Amino acid sequence: MPEGRESDSRELRCPPGISPGELSVRMRDGVLLNLSNSIPGQCRGDFALKVLYDIDPGMLQLWATHWDMGVGSHDLYFTIGQSIGAPECPVPTLGVKWHPVMARSPPARMAAPACRG
Repeated sequence: MPEGRESDSRELRCPPGISPGELSVRMRDGVLLNLSNSIPGQCRGDFALKVLYDIDPGMLQLWATHWDMGVGSHDLYFTIGQSIGAPECPVPTLGVKWHPVMARSPPARMAAPACRG
């Protein structure tokens, strides 16, 4: 990744009203949902469960062949890519099991009502 990103900071900033100790306890009991490796490695180590959620299939795997994109340092891997890991898919799995997540439109009964004009 490019040098000098704000997210490269090794300092974990606490939300207002939460002490560093309380934040650490919450992290040990929590699940981290890391969208396309937006949370750098130095900020995710204390979570009980780390999940990498790929929202840009193919690109994340391509970038991960050149930079540390967190592949291999999480506990679970989900992707909106429906074929990653299938024999016919040319996208590299990078040695992890990707679980496809179906991204689909809501059922018709849940869709917003049409506007009346």
